[in-house]
Amino acid sequence: MAELPNLGRHCGRFPLLQQMNNFFLMSDFQNVQVPTCPLCDKPVPTPKGVSPDIQVDQHIQNNCAQGPKKKIFANRCTVKGCKKKELVPITCPSCHQNFCLGHRHEKDHNCSQTKGSPQISEDEALARALAASMDDVNISPEERDRRLAEQLQAQEYGLVFT
Repeated sequence: MAELPNLGRHCGRFPLLQQMNNFFLMSDFQNVQVPTCPLCDKPVPTPKGVSPDIQVDQHIQNNCAQGPKKKIFANRCTVKGCKKKELVPITCPSCHQNFCLGHRHEKDHNCSQTKGSPQISEDEALARALAASMDDVNISPEERDRRLAEQLQAQEYGLVFT
Protein backbone atom coordinates (compact mmCIF):
# COMPACT_ATOMS: atom_id res chain seq x y z
CA MET A 1 0.00 0.00 0.00
CA ALA A 2 3.01 2.29 0.19
CA GLU A 3 3.09 2.78 -3.54
CA LEU A 4 -0.46 4.07 -3.90
CA PRO A 5 -1.41 5.55 -0.49
CA ASN A 6 -4.60 7.28 -1.68
CA LEU A 7 -6.07 4.27 -3.47
CA GLY A 8 -9.50 3.43 -2.06
CA ARG A 9 -9.68 6.40 0.34
CA HIS A 10 -12.79 7.68 -1.34
CA CYS A 11 -14.60 4.42 -0.60
CA GLY A 12 -16.49 4.18 2.67
CA ARG A 13 -15.68 0.51 2.98
CA PHE A 14 -11.91 0.93 2.94
CA PRO A 15 -11.33 0.04 6.63
CA LEU A 16 -13.55 -3.02 6.21
CA LEU A 17 -11.64 -4.12 3.10
CA GLN A 18 -8.36 -3.66 4.92
CA GLN A 19 -9.55 -5.86 7.79
CA MET A 20 -10.79 -8.54 5.37
CA ASN A 21 -7.48 -8.47 3.50
CA ASN A 22 -5.57 -9.10 6.74
CA PHE A 23 -8.01 -11.88 7.69
CA PHE A 24 -7.59 -13.68 4.36
CA LEU A 25 -3.84 -13.40 4.48
CA MET A 26 -3.64 -15.01 7.89
CA SER A 27 -6.17 -17.81 7.42
CA ASP A 28 -5.67 -18.86 3.80
CA PHE A 29 -1.91 -19.24 3.66
CA GLN A 30 -0.83 -22.26 5.63
CA ASN A 31 2.22 -24.45 5.44
CA VAL A 32 0.65 -27.41 3.65
CA GLN A 33 3.00 -30.17 2.59
CA VAL A 34 1.89 -32.76 0.08
CA PRO A 35 3.49 -36.19 0.43
CA THR A 36 5.11 -37.73 -2.64
CA CYS A 37 5.26 -41.38 -3.57
CA PRO A 38 8.78 -42.79 -3.06
CA LEU A 39 8.40 -45.09 -6.08
CA CYS A 40 6.95 -42.88 -8.79
CA ASP A 41 7.73 -39.42 -7.32
CA LYS A 42 4.18 -38.19 -7.90
CA PRO A 43 2.26 -36.14 -5.31
CA VAL A 44 -0.33 -38.09 -3.31
CA PRO A 45 -3.46 -36.04 -2.48
CA THR A 46 -4.31 -36.22 1.21
CA PRO A 47 -7.64 -34.94 2.59
CA LYS A 48 -7.74 -33.12 5.94
CA GLY A 49 -7.81 -35.38 8.95
CA VAL A 50 -6.26 -38.38 7.16
CA SER A 51 -2.74 -39.52 7.86
CA PRO A 52 -0.39 -38.98 4.89
CA ASP A 53 1.25 -42.35 5.56
CA ILE A 54 -2.05 -44.16 5.03
CA GLN A 55 -2.71 -42.28 1.78
CA VAL A 56 0.78 -43.05 0.43
CA ASP A 57 0.35 -46.72 1.39
CA GLN A 58 -3.01 -46.88 -0.43
CA HIS A 59 -1.47 -45.16 -3.45
CA ILE A 60 1.34 -47.72 -3.61
CA GLN A 61 -1.05 -50.66 -3.28
CA ASN A 62 -3.70 -49.44 -5.74
CA ASN A 63 -2.59 -47.16 -8.53
CA CYS A 64 1.12 -46.49 -8.30
CA ALA A 65 2.48 -46.43 -11.83
CA GLN A 66 5.95 -47.48 -10.84
CA GLY A 67 8.25 -48.70 -13.50
CA PRO A 68 11.92 -49.15 -14.03
CA LYS A 69 13.54 -45.76 -14.17
CA LYS A 70 15.21 -45.07 -17.47
CA LYS A 71 18.95 -44.68 -17.25
CA ILE A 72 20.16 -41.23 -18.08
CA PHE A 73 23.54 -42.43 -19.29
CA ALA A 74 23.61 -45.78 -21.03
CA ASN A 75 26.93 -45.22 -22.81
CA ARG A 76 29.45 -46.49 -20.28
CA CYS A 77 33.09 -47.04 -21.22
CA THR A 78 33.97 -50.74 -21.55
CA VAL A 79 37.61 -50.34 -20.50
CA LYS A 80 38.27 -52.21 -17.26
CA GLY A 81 38.42 -49.78 -14.34
CA CYS A 82 36.95 -46.82 -16.26
CA LYS A 83 33.60 -45.60 -14.94
CA LYS A 84 33.03 -42.69 -17.29
CA LYS A 85 29.70 -42.34 -19.08
CA GLU A 86 29.01 -40.30 -22.18
CA LEU A 87 25.81 -38.71 -23.46
CA VAL A 88 26.36 -40.09 -26.96
CA PRO A 89 27.75 -43.52 -27.84
CA ILE A 90 31.33 -43.62 -29.09
CA THR A 91 31.88 -47.01 -30.70
CA CYS A 92 35.14 -48.34 -32.03
CA PRO A 93 34.90 -49.20 -35.75
CA SER A 94 37.15 -52.24 -35.25
CA CYS A 95 35.81 -53.99 -32.15
CA HIS A 96 32.35 -52.30 -32.04
CA GLN A 97 32.49 -51.61 -28.30
CA ASN A 98 31.51 -48.41 -26.51
CA PHE A 99 34.20 -46.13 -25.04
CA CYS A 100 34.57 -42.75 -23.35
CA LEU A 101 36.36 -39.82 -24.95
CA GLY A 102 39.61 -40.76 -23.24
CA HIS A 103 39.62 -44.32 -24.62
CA ARG A 104 38.02 -43.77 -28.04
CA HIS A 105 41.17 -44.42 -30.09
CA GLU A 106 42.30 -47.97 -30.82
CA LYS A 107 45.66 -47.41 -29.12
CA ASP A 108 43.99 -46.11 -25.95
CA HIS A 109 41.77 -49.13 -25.35
CA ASN A 110 44.10 -51.83 -26.72
CA CYS A 111 41.68 -52.81 -29.45
CA SER A 112 41.55 -56.58 -29.95
CA GLN A 113 41.21 -56.21 -33.73
CA THR A 114 44.49 -54.33 -34.10
CA LYS A 115 46.43 -56.92 -32.10
CA GLY A 116 45.67 -59.73 -34.55
CA SER A 117 46.89 -57.93 -37.66
CA PRO A 118 50.64 -57.50 -38.03
CA GLN A 119 51.41 -53.80 -37.81
CA ILE A 120 54.71 -52.07 -38.16
CA SER A 121 55.75 -49.10 -36.11
CA GLU A 122 55.97 -45.60 -37.51
CA ASP A 123 59.77 -45.75 -37.41
CA GLU A 124 59.82 -48.95 -39.46
CA ALA A 125 57.42 -47.47 -42.00
CA LEU A 126 59.54 -44.35 -42.32
CA ALA A 127 62.68 -46.45 -42.72
CA ARG A 128 61.03 -48.54 -45.44
CA ALA A 129 59.82 -45.43 -47.26
CA LEU A 130 63.27 -43.88 -47.04
CA ALA A 131 64.94 -47.05 -48.34
CA ALA A 132 62.47 -47.25 -51.21
CA SER A 133 63.10 -43.63 -52.10
CA MET A 134 66.88 -44.18 -52.07
CA ASP A 135 66.54 -47.17 -54.39
CA ASP A 136 64.73 -45.08 -56.97
CA VAL A 137 67.31 -42.36 -57.53
CA ASN A 138 66.24 -41.70 -61.12
CA ILE A 139 62.61 -40.91 -60.16
CA SER A 140 61.39 -37.31 -60.14
CA PRO A 141 60.51 -35.72 -56.78
CA GLU A 142 56.82 -35.56 -57.76
CA GLU A 143 56.75 -39.30 -58.48
CA ARG A 144 58.59 -40.02 -55.22
CA ASP A 145 56.06 -37.92 -53.28
CA ARG A 146 53.16 -39.69 -54.98
CA ARG A 147 54.56 -43.14 -54.12
CA LEU A 148 55.22 -42.12 -50.54
CA ALA A 149 51.67 -40.78 -50.23
CA GLU A 150 50.30 -44.07 -51.63
CA GLN A 151 52.35 -46.08 -49.15
CA LEU A 152 51.24 -43.98 -46.21
CA GLN A 153 47.63 -44.17 -47.31
CA ALA A 154 47.86 -47.94 -47.77
CA GLN A 155 49.42 -48.28 -44.33
CA GLU A 156 46.69 -46.14 -42.80
CA TYR A 157 43.92 -48.29 -44.28
CA GLY A 158 45.71 -51.57 -43.55
CA LEU A 159 46.49 -52.44 -47.16
CA VAL A 160 49.82 -53.95 -48.11
CA PHE A 161 51.58 -52.94 -51.32
CA THR A 162 54.94 -54.30 -52.39
